[in-house]
Amino acid sequence: MMALPIILISTIGFLPATVICLVMCLTVMYVSSASLWQIIMLTAAGILYLMVELFSLFQADGHLSFYRIHEFSSNGLQITPYAMSEVHTDWMFTYIIYSFGWLAGLIALLLFVIFIYRVFHTAKRVKMAYGKMVMTGLAAVFAAKCLLSIFTNFGFLPLPGVSMPFMSYGGSHILLEMMAVGLILSIYRRRQMGDVFFAKKREVFPK
Repeated sequence: MMALPIILISTIGFLPATVICLVMCLTVMYVSSASLWQIIMLTAAGILYLMVELFSLFQADGHLSFYRIHEFSSNGLQITPYAMSEVHTDWMFTYIIYSFGWLAGLIALLLFVIFIYRVFHTAKRVKMAYGKMVMTGLAAVFAAKCLLSIFTNFGFLPLPGVSMPFMSYGGSHILLEMMAVGLILSIYRRRQMGDVFFAKKREVFPK
């Protein structure tokens, strides 16, 4: 069942969404104590799919096109964007470094790391298994989007269209990310509900 959303998303041909969904499903499977062979099988299938997609890109272009709209200076520290009109979308992290320096980029990255760590850490305190899986799945989505966006910005991955969470310009992804944060806060607010539910269940159905 976990492979079904990955298969459906892969049919649209958008590789970054497939990678993010794969990371989320593997994280949820790990948290839900799925069997090791199921995790290994899904991981192997995902790696095989990624290899096929990258090979098809190579066959189509003769080489892998690494999307990058900036260049490094001779000392390797200064980033200069090629097209200033595009940096506010998927290349926001590059523009932050270009405008405010590497220190600002490191601070932004540190804030993302703290946010993702706090979500994972808070998920351990949630009593209900469903809420814990939702929180860890959303944290995995944020982590995957952040890493894919950074790697794409620096030209390490040929994956266009990966927006930086909470930073890139756009309406739909910002709205969905805010909804995800609201869902995380709602689960944290009801983190003790699991104990209450099972206590009432034992009262209604005593052994």
